[in-house]
Amino acid sequence: MGRTIQSIIRFISNVERETYKKLFIGLSILGALAFLAFIIYKFIMASILIKILV
Repeated sequence: MGRTIQSIIRFISNVERETYKKLFIGLSILGALAFLAFIIYKFIMASILIKILV
């Protein structure tokens, strides 16, 4: 009986670890995409300003 409970706890902790890994990777990708979008936005704004000024 104690063994099954231990294995269940181990299984749950493994699942949690995997979920946190996926969550972390997902957040990292989202952060990178947001950063890229910000850079692209800045670049577009700069090019528009240059077109207006020149």
